[in-house]
Amino acid sequence: MGRMLEKAMIIIDDGFEEMEALGTYDVLRRGGVDVQLVSVKENLRVKSSRGVIVEAVDILGNGTRFKDYDVLVIPGGPEYEKMSENENVLNFIADFDKAGKLIASICAGPVVLEKAGILEGRTGTCYPGFDQYLSYGKLQQNPVCIDGNLITSRGPATSIYFALTILEAMGKVAEAAIIRDDMLLGYMEYNIRHETFSLTKADVELIKAAQRTISKCYEAGAHMATAASGVMGGSGEIYTAVNIVMDHGISSEQAAISAALAAGETEITTVVTVKGQSGRHMVMPDGASRQTILETNPEAFVLVKAPDGVKKMKIADLLPQSVN
Repeated sequence: MGRMLEKAMIIIDDGFEEMEALGTYDVLRRGGVDVQLVSVKENLRVKSSRGVIVEAVDILGNGTRFKDYDVLVIPGGPEYEKMSENENVLNFIADFDKAGKLIASICAGPVVLEKAGILEGRTGTCYPGFDQYLSYGKLQQNPVCIDGNLITSRGPATSIYFALTILEAMGKVAEAAIIRDDMLLGYMEYNIRHETFSLTKADVELIKAAQRTISKCYEAGAHMATAASGVMGGSGEIYTAVNIVMDHGISSEQAAISAALAAGETEITTVVTVKGQSGRHMVMPDGASRQTILETNPEAFVLVKAPDGVKKMKIADLLPQSVN
């Protein structure tokens, strides 16, 4: 998907799961996405699985009015049973997939995708137990899984990761990184995982290099720079890059990784991402970049800021998604 994706729709029926639908809606809105709730029944008022009534902006019907949307989201909840029998929904999903557009589904939602005939042989995940109804070629246990134009996730607790992954896939990597930080996701990830390792002199030099990079960009007038990343290759060389809000579609981590690989590095050993003019504020690298680094080196580390100082942790312990 080379162009920036702008429009997303979340289809809902009575019984939709609140966190998966409305939490995703919230994150996409924060990221500047034109996202709409669309009812698949002949009524705009839709009741969630726990009695929350929301009013959709439109009704799906046969879907002809929604062909210009870039992203389709199907949340879980008991609604999946009715959606699985709705021919308009199934045909719309099948056409969306044939067009190569981004489809994201969570929890029991992939059952609807199965009924639409788009899961056979794919790699994905779902709520535990629902895999028996799916024809995945490969089932993942990761919180979020990406396979081409398909994003799947496990359930309510993974909704934020699910939504952030959709944002990243839409080309809004910078926005996703900012939201991750604002919502304290990195803070929670650190507090869930406790195994840490001692910092080395090389780690300190990596942090300083990232800080110098963002300071230099600010001094050069790149006032929209929000983050800089440093990665250390297996050779011990350091590569840095900065993310500019205007340059959608690539994060500072991805740029630094690309520079390292272009220079002939075969693995990344450590990554750090900093924010602010001085780079004193450290944030968690984005999920897609963590996955890329893990693929080059299963023992790679990330440097993160914790309440009691900078900590060194294994990327594998903090990985929110699987990319096929």
